[in-house]
Amino acid sequence: MAVSKWVRIALVILFISASGQKFECIDSKTLYGFLSKVGWKIEKKHKLVVRGSGSGSSPGGSYINNFALSFNAYGPLSHEQLRKLLIECANELVREIDLEKKLEPFLIKKPYPIENVQIIIFNSDTNGMEVNDPFIAVAQISKGILTFRTIDPENKFKFKNEFKETYEEALEKLKMAPVSDSNISKEKA
Repeated sequence: MAVSKWVRIALVILFISASGQKFECIDSKTLYGFLSKVGWKIEKKHKLVVRGSGSGSSPGGSYINNFALSFNAYGPLSHEQLRKLLIECANELVREIDLEKKLEPFLIKKPYPIENVQIIIFNSDTNGMEVNDPFIAVAQISKGILTFRTIDPENKFKFKNEFKETYEEALEKLKMAPVSDSNISKEKA
């Protein structure tokens, strides 16, 4: 009986001391200030327009497990150009995450993995109107997978085609057929 009494007392002390523990979490001003800075940098470098940003964190915000940026592109850009942009933008975001000292204590992993960033590019014509199949309307990299979707001209709320490739496959395709920055034209997907 005496042992169980001491066990209960120890558990109560442990519970009380642990319940007062404060876990540090990142403030939203720092996080979204960082995403805004990186979004602006990518916008200027690649002639895109920032559309949005976001992040995902563990319950309580003790670590960040996802960073996301979305952009508008005007062209429309080809499948190959979008692939190049997704890879470059995702790598730029990862590079900036790894360099930002204020984020370091909150990162799920260092170096930060490409699988934990998301870049979305909404592809439109030069007037800002959405493009239909065969042009790619939306391209993204998320969880290390590049996805390209076309919109059905008969039903604007439905994707007609979807193409997927891994980050590694995309890198290989870029090595095999490099896309120059001055190549931006109205090519078909």
